[in-house]
Amino acid sequence: MSKKNIYILIVVLFFVGAYFIWSLMQRLNNEVTTTFSVINERLEMANAQSYNELDSLYIAASQTKFGSKTDSLRVLSFELDNYIESLKLILVESISDPQDYETMDDANTLDSLFFKETGYTPTGQEFITKIETYETTVKHLFSKDFDNIDGSLNNMFYRNQDQDDWLSYHFKGFPLVASLTKLTQIQADLVVVEEGILYAIHNIE
Repeated sequence: MSKKNIYILIVVLFFVGAYFIWSLMQRLNNEVTTTFSVINERLEMANAQSYNELDSLYIAASQTKFGSKTDSLRVLSFELDNYIESLKLILVESISDPQDYETMDDANTLDSLFFKETGYTPTGQEFITKIETYETTVKHLFSKDFDNIDGSLNNMFYRNQDQDDWLSYHFKGFPLVASLTKLTQIQADLVVVEEGILYAIHNIE
């Protein structure tokens, strides 16, 4: 075989190998995107069911000495849940095709929503403020009555990192579909906090 033919063969093998690797990565990426989408959908379904169950718990709690506090908890949780849903809507509206991997993998939409070149955008700072306000207010309402409320809230917002870096650590540079799922998970964690408090009240009463 001549040197020219060997060179051509090497070039052909290179492009065949590159195409194979690209195809494999594309398939894996699509599978990851699908997995996140399924997780997000299941979380949303579970949240919808939990909202119905919370209604009866709040009604029962309203008849106890904690009634005014649980009324405040309900309003706080509802407002934060709605705010997070509005952020998700912004992200969803940026998706032309949920099956398009390049769109679902793109981090630019959320990054531009929360972050600027240095620090946070007004929306990013607003998100942090709302999380911190919820956390602080719920602790103020219930920490004297329930010892584990601080830990529950810290776990909910994954505060194992430096507080100033919390938003970047969990959202910056992540695929859009992963950020959607993270936001839905925070909504689910809200329900967990509510249920924990309401069941604790039920056990006391």
